[in-house]
Amino acid sequence: MFESLAKRNFESESGLSDLSNERVFTPEYKSAKIDLMPGDRIAFYTDGLIDKFKNKVMDQDEFVEILMEHRHDSLKNLNNSIVRLIEPNAEQLEDDITYFIMET
Repeated sequence: MFESLAKRNFESESGLSDLSNERVFTPEYKSAKIDLMPGDRIAFYTDGLIDKFKNKVMDQDEFVEILMEHRHDSLKNLNNSIVRLIEPNAEQLEDDITYFIMET
């Protein structure tokens, strides 16, 4: 894990971040334990998946809706449904999309 992260609020004319305006902060991490039952699913994803402004794919509510609609489907069918939503915009994505879904 990173001990500190840099927020960059400024981009130079070249499009590269100007680190002279960098503010450094240390995030707070919290640990939690949850009990999972057989068949429970956990989804991990980057913000690009649910950033409808940048990627025009889906927002967080729509992602939850997809998860709920496919809760009884196989992970393969769930993944195929997500991929079908991403594919039409794949060439125009402004932010990367990474996700994985696990089932206990």
